[in-house]
Amino acid sequence: MPKDVQQKMAAPEELPFQPKDVQLTYAAEPAGDPKGDILHTEFAYGNEKGAVLRVTTFQNKNANFNDEGEKKTTELKDGTEVVIEAESSDIKSIRWSKDDVYYGMMLMGSEFKMEDLLKSANSMDY
Repeated sequence: MPKDVQQKMAAPEELPFQPKDVQLTYAAEPAGDPKGDILHTEFAYGNEKGAVLRVTTFQNKNANFNDEGEKKTTELKDGTEVVIEAESSDIKSIRWSKDDVYYGMMLMGSEFKMEDLLKSANSMDY
């Protein structure tokens, strides 16, 4: 992958569970071409018991999100505003922007709370 893409990628130092596997995926134009225009990269952590944490870095400055209507927000420790995209019993999802790069994080598993996801977000190594 191009160096500029690698430099924007970020991952949390603290996870809400002990992962058994980690995968790195990406979306590109043209599709599947790591030398093409990388749209986003994603780390997926799993524990083989149904818990999954996805950490997405949106590489394209033209990333577009549906922000219509009222949005629920909170803050990271450094004051960065975080948009809460989903908060149900099984899925917690947030996104934020840091240094003109968008990040998204989704935690799947009924045993977790939003605080678990925010703890991981606060531990991001940019």
